[in-house]
Amino acid sequence: MASMTAIERQLLAALIELEAAAHAPARAPTEGGGEATGKPDLRAMFERIERLERQLPAGAHPELRHYLGRKSYAKARLALAALADA
Repeated sequence: MASMTAIERQLLAALIELEAAAHAPARAPTEGGGEATGKPDLRAMFERIERLERQLPAGAHPELRHYLGRKSYAKARLALAALADA
């Protein structure tokens, strides 16, 4: 049973955060005159994921690398979640 590396755990957390942010509705101004917040900065999240991808160990699962290389982040998240559950 292989355990996840720290980078893989960080990558999984970043992918979960990205998925949640992508599905979060934009927030409109509040009745009290508060500003609309809009969507989170997805670009910063993509950059973080790409940084973590570059730090993956040489022995990282080839399928995971394939998903990340193709920007198939939902599939990459599922692959990492399976590793976490193993």
